[in-house]
Amino acid sequence: MTTIYERNGCRVRLEIGDRIEYAIDGDGHRHVVSTPLAGLDTLTAYLAPDGTARPVDGTARLEDASRAAALRDGFERYAPGSIAAEVRRWCHHAGLPCTRSVDGRLTHREHIVATAPQPGTGRTVTLTVLFWTDELLFTEEYRGPAEVLGYSYTIGLRYDGLPRLADHVETLAGRRTTGAPEDRLVAALDELVAQGIINPLAGQGEVRELFASWCGECGAQYRLLGVDRRESLVQVPTRAEQVAEVSFTIGSSGKRLGFHESWGQDALYQLQFEYDELARLLPWLTDRAGPLDPRLGPDDALVTALR
Repeated sequence: MTTIYERNGCRVRLEIGDRIEYAIDGDGHRHVVSTPLAGLDTLTAYLAPDGTARPVDGTARLEDASRAAALRDGFERYAPGSIAAEVRRWCHHAGLPCTRSVDGRLTHREHIVATAPQPGTGRTVTLTVLFWTDELLFTEEYRGPAEVLGYSYTIGLRYDGLPRLADHVETLAGRRTTGAPEDRLVAALDELVAQGIINPLAGQGEVRELFASWCGECGAQYRLLGVDRRESLVQVPTRAEQVAEVSFTIGSSGKRLGFHESWGQDALYQLQFEYDELARLLPWLTDRAGPLDPRLGPDDALVTALR
């Protein structure tokens, strides 16, 4: 086990064995973030995209990359629990599944269902299922290389609804197995990806809608959430320390569209309308903006035409 970061009251160590494990000790607790050993090269490439890690062996390269990333990402500012959350984010952004535990108690498990580059945007679409102690989250995420969050469409399901959902999704996938509901759901989702029923490029919010329909069919209650999409269209300095801005948003829950005109702290004017109106607005805009990349979906075509 190698120390990759240390300060008074906090130490982060990396161990590479059957799995890759980061152990964060501090505040009287031990946080462990773990990902499969098969992801070693992928994680190293994500943490050190410039190739500065030692070209010795996989273990040494990941140690170097982790030390550099700890400094780059400002571990000195974070409490131990927040460092564990940041390491989990490393795995997520690298497209790797992971688990997180506190003092030996499993608190988090994330499975990457599918990833795909989104044509014409530079973003990556990532579908994940995240198991917490009392809730399951299925997320359809859109994020570019320079974006911390991007935007997402998420559905939350109480953990006690998981067995019903696992049964239903297994039926849809044409399989029936035994074992823990989490494992059964993960395997069934992977099978639906292989069958093409789950397609990460189906369109923004479409896979979440599919997941929500499955919850409804099996009687599992759910809630819609996520991270709103926000695109800045115009920014104009108006006076000292004030910028006027026009921005466009798509809500993460109801996909409601909005235009926002802000004048610093002085005023905010908003116009909101339903997503279905996009079908009428988009042709009107594209007639004036000119030809667009045909690979763009309606959401991205609208943003491109507005710009």
